[in-house]
Formats: sequence, C-alpha cells, structure tokens
Amino acid sequence: VVHQAKPHLIVIKAIQTHLQNEQVVQKGCAALEVISGPKPWDLTRGIVEGRGLEAILEGMRTHPSSVYVQMQGCWALANIGRCEILEKKAVEKGALIAIVHAMNGLAEAAVVQEAGA
Repeated sequence: VVHQAKPHLIVIKAIQTHLQNEQVVQKGCAALEVISGPKPWDLTRGIVEGRGLEAILEGMRTHPSSVYVQMQGCWALANIGRCEILEKKAVEKGALIAIVHAMNGLAEAAVVQEAGA
C-alpha cells in the first residue's frame, strides 16, 4: 500500500506544507535521502519530477543555521546527483550553491562538512 501512495510525494508535501518547522524539514530531507539512495533511479527521478529538489533547497534556505537540516539536505542532494541525468537538473536548480552555502555557513559543524564534501 505504501509503495502505491508514492512516499516521496508525501514527504515532499510535508516539507512544503510545514516549511517553517525545522524538525519536519530535517526529517523530510532525511527521508528523501534514503528514498533517493538505491538504484534503479525511478524513485529518485520521482523526487525530482515531484519538486523534491525545490523542497530540499527551500528547506535549506529557510533553516540556514540548522546543522541537521543542512546535513540531511546535503546528503539528499548528493544522492540525487549520483544519477548523471538528474545531476544536471540538480545543478541547474542550485544544488551546488546550496551545498557551498551550508559548508560555509556551518564551517565548524563536521557533519555538514562531511555531507557536503
């Protein structure tokens, strides 16, 4: 039943709806990181087509001082970027800029540095 509901779309909607809630954004980015991890790229493509990139990036912009939002956002963007076709879309949407901002803004947070590297 869960696979029919397209869990990535549910997570994206939660981030968009509760953008001001740091915990929702952090957990949402973490979920998208997991969903986007394994091949085949069907679910990862679904994240991108479902405006997941935008949700991750907006969450990172909304919570620039949150170590965990930035860390999970970087990991999710990195997973999406592992697919060559989707990497270009991620770069066009500003994924690299978001990662650099996270690393610069939270230079003392080792977990953000690791996620962004």
